[in-house]
Amino acid sequence: MAMNLCHRLCCSSNRYFKAVEDALLPWALADVDLGDNVLEIGPGYGANIRVLIDKAPHYTAVEIDQVMAERLRDTYGDHAQIIHGDGTDTGLPAEEFSSVVCFTMLHHIPTPALQVQMLAEVFRVLRPSGVFAGSDSTASTLFRMLHFRDTCNPVNPQTFPQRLRAAGFHDVHVDGNGRRLRWRAVKAD
Repeated sequence: MAMNLCHRLCCSSNRYFKAVEDALLPWALADVDLGDNVLEIGPGYGANIRVLIDKAPHYTAVEIDQVMAERLRDTYGDHAQIIHGDGTDTGLPAEEFSSVVCFTMLHHIPTPALQVQMLAEVFRVLRPSGVFAGSDSTASTLFRMLHFRDTCNPVNPQTFPQRLRAAGFHDVHVDGNGRRLRWRAVKAD
């Protein structure tokens, strides 16, 4: 989904990439085994790819923005499969991935119904015992200001566990630090 200029500058900055590598991903993926075949939905400018690409033998990303997908393909195409597509309907094979991840992107999905559709797609492409993990920001005044004239549909930390269970996941863990939430959920065998 489109991002305003301030948001684009922030998410493409070296400072943001360093924060993702040093703090966000270690926190969001603590105690998460990604397995051998990772799918990332919504990699954006690729801050996560730099870390994730070496965590599993196979890495695939689905990016809805064509220009960003092409940039990522130019940068990582020899080491990853980068697909221009929609996370709510990836077209990828069922039960293909050992893990699916997304970071700081659920709030860019414009409606709760489309977020639910994405959760269903994640469940479909995960193998039995596969894990869905990620993180996102919670609603705040500053967060909404950053998203002025931008898609901003934050996930409610109180209802997100039920939404994950309704999509079919079990062993659901959602927690946060006030400004961010992280989750881990497993697809049953």
